[in-house]
Amino acid sequence: MGRHNRRRKNNIEDQTHDMNMSQSTDMKGTTKDKIDMVLGTVNNNKLLIGSIAGACGAAIFLLTTESGKRFTSEVQQRASSLYGSVSEQVGSGVGRLREMAQNMCSDGKRTSADIRRVS
Repeated sequence: MGRHNRRRKNNIEDQTHDMNMSQSTDMKGTTKDKIDMVLGTVNNNKLLIGSIAGACGAAIFLLTTESGKRFTSEVQQRASSLYGSVSEQVGSGVGRLREMAQNMCSDGKRTSADIRRVS
């Protein structure tokens, strides 16, 4: 190998080494930046992440444990009972409201008839 070829080979090796070092440094910097970004996001959203974890824990408790199933069943029964009670009260209230409206209308007709009779 001639002197010119050796110099060219060394020059290429140096450039390759410099590129590899540059890429390695850039990759380390990029990786560090990404990790810092992820950690910043986690730190900014601790409440959200904690809430999601708590909700998952509650769902697992309610869906898998025996006491969770009893609790879910009890809540369903109470909700059904409450719905029935509210439905009855609303139905009763609507009936009373209808009756009051009819009484007011009939009183209004009587009042207008009384006024006509007086005049």
